[in-house]
Amino acid sequence: AYEKALELEPTDAKAHYNSGVIHQQKGEYTQAIESFTKALKCDPRLAKAHNNLGAIYLTIGKRNQAITSFYQALKYAPEFAEAWNNLGTAYALTGEYKKAIVFFKEALNISPHYIDARNNLTLATEKTKQ
Repeated sequence: AYEKALELEPTDAKAHYNSGVIHQQKGEYTQAIESFTKALKCDPRLAKAHNNLGAIYLTIGKRNQAITSFYQALKYAPEFAEAWNNLGTAYALTGEYKKAIVFFKEALNISPHYIDARNNLTLATEKTKQ
């Protein structure tokens, strides 16, 4: 369905984004990166595409690119709790727990019932006490 939409309207950022989500869910990261990149060429302010791109980069071990993508998502959507949580996760994965805590807290300020951010904050706080 998204392929057909893209044939009819190749500059449709949302169609590229949706295609990227499908590829991401299937673990087809190269194709997902390509789709999200095309979505962002159509609409650079599409925060969800930046965030998903960052999540893929984090999954495949490209931490610096992931962090850049999460910051881009937050540039266009500062109230995007998931992007704050993902940014914290990127820092926690390299042991930068104090920095990660700041981002997890920001995610919780925006969305107080965000379970992943709460769990990540707890884990990062425990790590700073070790």
